[in-house]
Amino acid sequence: MINQRSTVSAIIHALPVMLLLLAFLSLAAAARTAASTAQDRMEAYVRELLATLESPDEVLRSLALWKLGEYRVKAAKERVEALLLNDPSPIVRDAAAKALETIDPRRGPQPALLSALRDPDTSVRARSAVALGACGDKTVVETLVRCLADPESVVRWTAAQSLGCLGDGRAVAPLIDRLQDPSNTVREVATVALGKLAEVGGLPYLLALLEKPDPETRLTILGCLPHIHDQRLERAVIAVLSDTHPEVRKRALLLLQSVATVASVKPVAGCLRDPNAKLRVAALQALSFIGDARAAEAVRAMLNDPDAEVRATAAYTLGKMPDPRSLPPLISALADKDPQVRFTALTALESSGTRDILDRLLALADDPDEQARGYAIRMLGVYADPRAADVLQRALQDASVHIRLCACRGAGFGSRATAIPLLLSALKDPAPDVKKTAISLLGEVGDATVVPRLIELLKDPMVQAQAAAALKTVGDKTAVTPLCALLASDNFRVRMNAASALDAIGDSRAGPPLLPLLNDRLPVVRRVAVYALAHLGEPRAIPGIVALLHDPEQPEEMRGAAAASLGLYRDAGITERLIQAAGDDSALVRGLVAQSMGERGDLHAAETVLRLTGDPSSQVRAKAIVALAKLDHPKAVETITRALTDPVLEVRVAAAGALGAVKDARGAPLLAQLPREESAAFRAAAAESLGTLHDLQSVPALIELLADPNTLPRRKAAGALKTITGQDFGEDAAAWRAWWEKQ
Repeated sequence: MINQRSTVSAIIHALPVMLLLLAFLSLAAAARTAASTAQDRMEAYVRELLATLESPDEVLRSLALWKLGEYRVKAAKERVEALLLNDPSPIVRDAAAKALETIDPRRGPQPALLSALRDPDTSVRARSAVALGACGDKTVVETLVRCLADPESVVRWTAAQSLGCLGDGRAVAPLIDRLQDPSNTVREVATVALGKLAEVGGLPYLLALLEKPDPETRLTILGCLPHIHDQRLERAVIAVLSDTHPEVRKRALLLLQSVATVASVKPVAGCLRDPNAKLRVAALQALSFIGDARAAEAVRAMLNDPDAEVRATAAYTLGKMPDPRSLPPLISALADKDPQVRFTALTALESSGTRDILDRLLALADDPDEQARGYAIRMLGVYADPRAADVLQRALQDASVHIRLCACRGAGFGSRATAIPLLLSALKDPAPDVKKTAISLLGEVGDATVVPRLIELLKDPMVQAQAAAALKTVGDKTAVTPLCALLASDNFRVRMNAASALDAIGDSRAGPPLLPLLNDRLPVVRRVAVYALAHLGEPRAIPGIVALLHDPEQPEEMRGAAAASLGLYRDAGITERLIQAAGDDSALVRGLVAQSMGERGDLHAAETVLRLTGDPSSQVRAKAIVALAKLDHPKAVETITRALTDPVLEVRVAAAGALGAVKDARGAPLLAQLPREESAAFRAAAAESLGTLHDLQSVPALIELLADPNTLPRRKAAGALKTITGQDFGEDAAAWRAWWEKQ
């Protein structure tokens, strides 16, 4: 939407020139191939792109800028900024703004982009607004706020998007004003941006607006609120459940489906009496998210609701609330007049693990509704009963492919003695989906007696990929030779699954045949081969994997896989190669480099890992923190402790876990603070580390954590208390407190 029609028209008219450029770049690529190293090729390519910036043709200059941005050529930044501010062509200025977004994505002032917000061309202003959002510099917030009043909607919505990315609370009020913008796109983007800002200090502003008398405002704000666990948010949304406007109540229930805790059970259960069936459904869905059995009685009553959708949702919700008292009404619901209710009751009974409904299932195996009939047939597979086996055998001959698939899947639930004959029979099915499913399930059965049949199926081009995947699960070494033969297949899925199976089997004979896949034409196959060779410890693969790591023309996922796999080798020279890759432009690659350095435990990499703990990317910082905990560096504890205050949650969680890994008691007091407004993931990681550190002084904080609204922190706190004290009172906070007071 950013580029204008004039831009598109100019590019179309310049197609002959573009074709010449492509031919030029192809010749240049051929010349670069002759260069001695990947770095030489890249440097030559960059020189060509920089020279192209002087071209009189605006399209050539634009294409060169796009490539410089794609390859993040930081040395070109000044040239790109000059073109953004001075080039006569709006196409070139637009491309320059886009290039700056990726050339220097780190936090810091961007004066050229700020100036470009006053550009006469709409596309350039919009592109500059996007780039400023990516730079992370909060000093531009006020300037972007002014852009919300731009006469062009595309500039207004890109400015709103960037304000959401920057996460500064000063943008909340201006973005709320944009919720009345005449442009639908601006309103939508402003809504999303407000949701992001709510997580960084803007939540109170949004919650206050829920008290506005206008129902449209309340509806809009409920749509803006983030899906996070916050007591203030939950209390405010619960209050809205008594709103006089049904759409507002419904929107509140929809939000509670992802943010509610046990505190919401009673007020949400009260909504089950709402006269609006859609609201009753929304309330049931919210209760299913909470999963608290205290609401089970009220939910069971809804199985008699006059609305079929309500009854079906009630059955689904009971499946999420383990309560033996729900089994009889769910079994009764199997006779409901509505097929969707019968089907949902079946799924709920399956999730409850009950095996007391065989007679009902046998009856439903002849149900006129194909969906309910198929589900009943599938569930019959769990019963070691001759009648169930007979139904499955007959269903494998049914005219409906869906029913035959259900019978096949049902057979997979049974014992090996029951499953194998039925699944071998299904291999003769004319429908490819049934045959492929049977092969996959035979692999899951994992019985060596099926290996010869699976090896035979490797000869069938229609199911080679599935047979190879099944052999991966079985893991039988007799399959190594036929699987190696498939590595030369024209079908990439066959090559990939065969390589993955050989990886799982772990036979060193597969090493040499796997080596050619390092040069496979598809990155996804190369990645599987890289991991397989590393797991096999094939030393001849190291040069090829190192080459993939340092080849800038490889996708970042491929370079990342190479970095991760090198962590599995113990050869001394690999550390230096990883250190060289620590400067990769991709955060994914740098993070996996740090991870591998930690896994290798080589102290020569410690300084590099320490440096990566200050990386601009939170993903890299998190992985580097975890890696540093595995290396004996004198600054490890200090660095990890400092990361507990990192602005990004992912890094703080990594630091909380890493402090336990270094086993240094200096970190215990900080962890014991367990900030109440922090995420559940952080509290769980901190509790686990305190257990590892055996810090007796943290017992009161851990006892307090047993009242946490989230399951994981409570479980980790109970485990840590048991480790530290040698006592075991589970998650009973009162028992722990009574014991502690006696110490």
